[in-house]
Amino acid sequence: MKRINEKKSYYDEYIKKVEIWEIPKSEKKYVLNFFKDYELGKITSNIAEKRTLEHYVVYLKVALEFLKKETDKITEKNIDKFAIALIKDEILSGHKTPFAQSVKAKIRRTLLQYLDWRIPKKSSSINSSLKVKNKQKQKDYVYLTENEIDKTYEMPQVSRFRFVTASVDGRVEMAWNENKDPNFLAYEIHRSDKMPVTRESTLIFSTRDRQLLEYVDVTPKLAKIYYYKVFTINDLSNVGESEDKLVRIPEITDPGIYGFITENTVWDLKTSPVIIKGDLTIEKGIKLVISPGVEVKFLSKDVISSGRFTDKSELIVKGTLVAVGENGESIRFTSGSVYPEKDGWGGIWFNAADGGTNNRLERCLIEYAKDGIRVDSTDTGFYNLRIERCSSSGIDISNSKVSIGNTIINDIGEVSGIGLRGSGNASVFMSNCIVNNVKGTGLLLEGAAANVSNNIISYCSLIGISGSDVLLPNVYNNVVYECKTGISKLSASGTNVADFNDLYFVFKSDYKLYENTVAGANDLNIFPKFTKVDWSNPQNGDFSLEPTSILLKKGISGGIIGLNNPLSIGVK
Repeated sequence: MKRINEKKSYYDEYIKKVEIWEIPKSEKKYVLNFFKDYELGKITSNIAEKRTLEHYVVYLKVALEFLKKETDKITEKNIDKFAIALIKDEILSGHKTPFAQSVKAKIRRTLLQYLDWRIPKKSSSINSSLKVKNKQKQKDYVYLTENEIDKTYEMPQVSRFRFVTASVDGRVEMAWNENKDPNFLAYEIHRSDKMPVTRESTLIFSTRDRQLLEYVDVTPKLAKIYYYKVFTINDLSNVGESEDKLVRIPEITDPGIYGFITENTVWDLKTSPVIIKGDLTIEKGIKLVISPGVEVKFLSKDVISSGRFTDKSELIVKGTLVAVGENGESIRFTSGSVYPEKDGWGGIWFNAADGGTNNRLERCLIEYAKDGIRVDSTDTGFYNLRIERCSSSGIDISNSKVSIGNTIINDIGEVSGIGLRGSGNASVFMSNCIVNNVKGTGLLLEGAAANVSNNIISYCSLIGISGSDVLLPNVYNNVVYECKTGISKLSASGTNVADFNDLYFVFKSDYKLYENTVAGANDLNIFPKFTKVDWSNPQNGDFSLEPTSILLKKGISGGIIGLNNPLSIGVK
């Protein structure tokens, strides 16, 4: 085992002192997580050594102790006052002397980075005064008085609708822009069957949560016309109002298909989007072909209450499904909701499909399902997929022989989840894939056979790779990165181990590299040195290895540990 030793610094001592900073207690945990992300390169896209972060801890302390508020409650007015106080030398160093102009710039930049990380949706609307560059020679400042500053915020600001639309199931879904008034008090949504909409019209929704910006009206009647308006009230008794928005509620709602496909069928761009409102089954001996660029939307309920999940719509394959997208024209399987969330539909279920290896899913995006793909008693393969934001699992395989390549599985699980599971008499062959951000286990291998090589398994809250004693020797050339447990054997019995893998995490007291097993003789524990990471959206990253990475020649037979074809992965 090889380990990179970190140089000693005062950074750890500074971090420990965050507990005594004079800021709200609830904010301290965010500060600690911010600097953890700084170390990992999530703030600047560059891994930071601890000794280089010492000054940034001090700079952020100066800013947050002046503001003395929870960050999500900071207003543009607070930031302006901070910036003015910094310029006027009302904020002093620990030696009670003014900060140098270069240090002031660094303090502003550090606070700006923290706001962008902590409140990304809000930061850009309040941080403009932090982006002003220092002037090297400044004379005769003219400052606004407190009353003058307050007056700039007295006029009510108006929130406008981003959209108001009747959805496929007859509801009216709407969203509006966040109000930036520092004296904000509440939003009110009113509805009328004629113009103009006033505050005397029907009140359908109100909230004092500034960041609650969506609502669904489930009370409209069919074949009616309605007008909607959003009102903004502030604590100075001012009211702002948007324009009236007209919505026509159709007479016939809830379009969509369900039931059985009993003859060979093609879905092309003329039929897109395809709306599915209940389980749709491709019968044995029947083929469904989906053309590039087609979008398939699943409504949240199953009108026939069948399938694996009786409350969710599913696409069930007993015959043959051919869905092959192209570069720039992928096929999308998604939720039919305007506000999609995980668990919005059941997923695609290959249930003893007689098409076997003729079933093809390539260059497809599958999102917001419970299980992205479920495979039972069907031998097939999946390539260049992106499966994300699913509540239970990305791919679940049972009693099937399945090959998976060039695929990204990302953001899986609510409380717990599995990126990929092979169980029963399953045989899983997986290469050149990324399994990332799983609230559970990345790979669970408990089937009959497996060959898992040249993958990245990252940010799993429980285990990166878990497998039986028989299967672990077939797990090699993988990077297991920032998982709470790197590799785990399902049982403590047996002596086989995985080998030629790189397991790495920045030190955390409750993390460990191995469980019920030990390191392989050729395992590594070093930072991989990827070219450009994007852990939130891996499809946008470049996970090839830098020329100086040790992993380039440490795999089996001197090969690569990590992706063997990083630029041909997933769906862009």
